[in-house]
Amino acid sequence: DSYNCDTISLAAATAAIEDQETMQRQVATIRATRQRLGVELTRLGFEVIPSQANFVWCNHPTGRHREIYEGLKANRVLVRYMRYPGVPWASGGVFDGLRITIGTDDETNRLLEVLGEVLKMIV
Repeated sequence: DSYNCDTISLAAATAAIEDQETMQRQVATIRATRQRLGVELTRLGFEVIPSQANFVWCNHPTGRHREIYEGLKANRVLVRYMRYPGVPWASGGVFDGLRITIGTDDETNRLLEVLGEVLKMIV
């Protein structure tokens, strides 16, 4: 089995599931941060795909996603650079972009600050 859980993990998960009030507050926070992040990424020129998840997928018109990823990484801001070759409808047969997980407000602020600086260097 790839996702075995021990007794302590099961007890912690059960407690988390039973605390619906805290879970609902977290869901509301993630939704608000995801909305804010989408607006700010759009302001920076990204196309942001609508999301109901705990992450957003975005593309920059420069197509320089790998460079954006590397610039963020060099500044200790981690996002996922995703690359899918063999996509017939994509430019050059490769579809790529950035997958950004929703974090705390401080993490989101840092991401946006560093992202603005990285974009100034490559655009």
